[in-house]
Amino acid sequence: MPGRDGAGQDEAEMPPAVRIAAGRLASLDIRFMAALPDCIMLIDLAGNVAFLNGSGCTLLDIDDFDTVIGKPWRNLWPADAGHVVDGAIIEALDRKVARFSAASETAKGALKQWDVIVSPVMGESDQIEWLLVISRDVTPERQAAKMLELREQELRALADNIAPFTWMAGPDGSIYWYNKRWYDYTGTTLQDVAGWDWVKVHHPDHVDRVLEKIKRCFKTGEDWEDTFPLRAQDGTYRWFLSRAMPVRDDTGAIVLWCGTNTDITEQRSIDARLAQKARLIDLSHEAILVWEMGGNIVSWNAGCVELYGFTASEAIGRRNHDLLRTSLPAGPAAFDAQLRLKRKWTGEVLHRAKDGSEVWVDSRQEMMDFGDREIVLEVNRDITERKRSDEIRSLLIGELDHRVKNTLAIVQSIARQTARSTRDLTEFTSKFEDRLQSLAGAHHVLTEANWSGARIRDIISSQLFEVSSPERRVVLTGPNPMLSAQPALQLSLILHELATNARKYGALSGSDGRVEISWRMLAGDPPRVAISWCEIGGPPVPSDVRPGFGTRLIERAGSQDQLRAKLTFSPRGVVCEIEAELAKSPATITYFNPGAPITTSLARAKPANTSPTRAPTARVLIIEDEPLIGMEIEQIVERAGYQPVGPTMSVDQALAAIDEGGFELALVDGSLHGAPVDAIVTALAEKSIPFAFVTGFTKHALPTTVGDVPIVSKPIDPKKLTDVVESLAAASKTTRD
Repeated sequence: MPGRDGAGQDEAEMPPAVRIAAGRLASLDIRFMAALPDCIMLIDLAGNVAFLNGSGCTLLDIDDFDTVIGKPWRNLWPADAGHVVDGAIIEALDRKVARFSAASETAKGALKQWDVIVSPVMGESDQIEWLLVISRDVTPERQAAKMLELREQELRALADNIAPFTWMAGPDGSIYWYNKRWYDYTGTTLQDVAGWDWVKVHHPDHVDRVLEKIKRCFKTGEDWEDTFPLRAQDGTYRWFLSRAMPVRDDTGAIVLWCGTNTDITEQRSIDARLAQKARLIDLSHEAILVWEMGGNIVSWNAGCVELYGFTASEAIGRRNHDLLRTSLPAGPAAFDAQLRLKRKWTGEVLHRAKDGSEVWVDSRQEMMDFGDREIVLEVNRDITERKRSDEIRSLLIGELDHRVKNTLAIVQSIARQTARSTRDLTEFTSKFEDRLQSLAGAHHVLTEANWSGARIRDIISSQLFEVSSPERRVVLTGPNPMLSAQPALQLSLILHELATNARKYGALSGSDGRVEISWRMLAGDPPRVAISWCEIGGPPVPSDVRPGFGTRLIERAGSQDQLRAKLTFSPRGVVCEIEAELAKSPATITYFNPGAPITTSLARAKPANTSPTRAPTARVLIIEDEPLIGMEIEQIVERAGYQPVGPTMSVDQALAAIDEGGFELALVDGSLHGAPVDAIVTALAEKSIPFAFVTGFTKHALPTTVGDVPIVSKPIDPKKLTDVVESLAAASKTTRD
């Protein structure tokens, strides 16, 4: 043994007891003890420290070995641990190994936990020479154990007090632990429900299904989830959502299963009520949607799908105003602000369906608060058909007004034209009544067919049977197609004039003459019919026939796109060749079309506010589809000192005339054969040609986006028409100058 002890002290400098100890230790090889990491001591049989290794000095925070060597080992422990230390020494002296755990402070006051073993060291004579003390610092382990214990207590408290029931099972699914919530609810103990005995608290109607599924999941290692009722200790049942997941080791083998049972009884009740209400909402044919204020759609029922064509997946998440292209009384931002202020809103709204069609709805919207969310419940009832009915009703009234005024204008023109061609009141009355009867007969035939057109035989019969007894003297040959309304009316007037002249001067004036009327179909798009009027066996026709009202009417009525007529005064008898457009198929018939406002605002010259200035050389384009009314307008324009151009009787004719030019102002009918006059108005405005409407339509049914346009209503007041023409002429002169 070296000459120094564990503290490096010379033997000569040691106290006597220590030197004796050191001498006695010299026979021992204690080098291995110096290398151990634990605190190693040798104490003598009196209980004094004889040796302390370097690790012990470090662990005990001892800087001076003299403070320990030769001192009682008991002095290193607190007083309350003295009896434990003494007991260990006594036990070791009794040739036993003693072990204890205690806490003591180091030389520098650090409290440490020690695990101590005291064992006897035997000499050659089998007598105890020393006591070996091995002290291990277990402070970190004790602290970790204490912390682990604390965490276990916390986890146990958490597991016992969380709302769901929790449990653990072995790899085979046999349950070995439940939390306190389970026991409180079921009134069972672990002994009652350990392993697979949990089936005791399951509802008998569901337990077989539950067992089948959970065993399959335990076998395959899949996560398990199911819902079923569990019996409470009072015998009632509540519904639970149950889940279990496997916990695996590093090799992937299942170590245990962790499961939960969550009470969903109230949620199921709420869900059932909500599902019932949702079902009622979904079955409703009214469109019901829910959206967040300033945000997106969150609910979209079947009524919405039916009304708008968007599926729920297409609508949810979209902004409602954007999806439906809503036309609101104000912009979306202003509308939302008003709804937020008043909380409710009702009114009519225009939406666009998925296919682009317009959908009018009677909308009721109410805002509700859900926490920090502002939710709007919107209920929309489809009123598209009602709006269309209202629109059709309005158009029908406008069309009726237009037709009545047009008819009155025709009657007005018949009266004036008849008056100009008669010598006395008696003759006027006779001719006027005959022409009124002819007009009435044509209207009757058209009314019978809802103004969709008239059959040729019906038209001929309505005119010829009124002026003669043609059972044997009028021969009709041909099929019986349907003519459009406008050509049918004009053909009636032509036939009346032909029949009247035939009765007075032609083939029907004597007993031997006859009239042959034949017609044949002509191919084309649209199809037409060729009608031939031939007078046979009547008096010779003079070569110097002077055209009268009837002749002029035939010429005017027969110069349209839909109806053309050519009158020939052959010496053997009058011949009239007529071509007329046939009616469209019933599916495409348009009974009326007053026209819609044009969408482009164009600049044009407005009538001057100055006094009318006569412009005798001004030329006036007349655009009118009724020949009699056109003749009347033409004569009023002539009497006012202006030169009439036309009349043109269709949109195409009018556009061609405008393109050709040669006039300074125009008078435009509100529609031509049912077609709107928007294109005509646009063409006139583009050329800055002043114009006025001469029509039976009211202002709202006419194109108005070109500005204020004078309107002369039918039947025509000659003075008002003259004043308007003079005002337009003055405006035209101002523009040219």
